[in-house]
Amino acid sequence: MTVNVAVNADRPAHTADWGERTGAALVDLAIAGFLLVFGIVAGVILVAVGGGWAIAGGVLLIVAGLLGAILYAPLMMARQGPANGQTIGKRAAKLRVVRDNGLPISFWLGMLREFVVKQFFGILVTGGLFWIVDAMWPLFDDHDRAVHDMVAETRVVKLSE
Repeated sequence: MTVNVAVNADRPAHTADWGERTGAALVDLAIAGFLLVFGIVAGVILVAVGGGWAIAGGVLLIVAGLLGAILYAPLMMARQGPANGQTIGKRAAKLRVVRDNGLPISFWLGMLREFVVKQFFGILVTGGLFWIVDAMWPLFDDHDRAVHDMVAETRVVKLSE
């Protein structure tokens, strides 16, 4: 698969539309949510069982679930080669996140885009209000970019086969 990221004055070629982006985001949200909920539920069960090792294991599972949910997208997007810029949801939708400068997506850029802007600021700081605005932004943007794309200087493009 190749990526066509040619840009004209009006709109980048092959930019993903809102529906494609949203579908991929929902798949990724389900995966991150599963990691979080599984870690918490399994951890709480172990803590409830009691005993030194069970409690320690339960706390570790809760922490692992939280870290899994936070790190899922940045780690997936930072992979090298043709999978760079793709999470499982984006891969299923045949989309990729690309940087405006053409460089690969790094772990730290993925953290900025996916955790700092979307999760931390978008959900924790604003109680989800910014998250809704960010998710709807591409509907009104000429380049189909969300706010987190503008902050990270990225865009989501369709893969051509």
